Amino acid sequence: MSHLQERLVLEAKGCVCLYSLGFIPHPFERKMATVAQLLLFSALLYVAAAQNPYNDLPVGYRRGVDLALEQLNSSTAVPHHYRLFWTVEKTESNSGQGLKYLYHHFHLKPTRCAKGTTGTNAQRCPFRNDRPLMDCVTCYKTSSDQIEQILNHM
Repeated sequence: MSHLQERLVLEAKGCVCLYSLGFIPHPFERKMATVAQLLLFSALLYVAAAQNPYNDLPVGYRRGVDLALEQLNSSTAVPHHYRLFWTVEKTESNSGQGLKYLYHHFHLKPTRCAKGTTGTNAQRCPFRNDRPLMDCVTCYKTSSDQIEQILNHM
């Protein structure tokens, strides 16, 4: 039965239809839909909380991100605390004897924490959505995962 037909039947019985509700599910179906939505929401929260791009990076790349954050924190022109938002591109070139050349293109995003926040709390700061990302590139040589020579830093 269409909405128009339902409305005509209701009006014939003396009811006034102010608006059409469309399909009204059975109460059991509503409960199951609510449970499914809660499960989906919980799963999304778990996945979002588990993802920390900084912790997912190899040690050599983390050192480059730390270097960029150190540069930002030392600048008086930058008023916000930043943390790694995502990696755009990374490449690694091995030249033997533990020497590697690392290139890392990444974005830093400002957080709601005060500038200068350090330690594990710094990686838990919530991102701000009202400020632009900081586009960063680091390129350096490492020896046993220690930065040996900075080739280019922007």
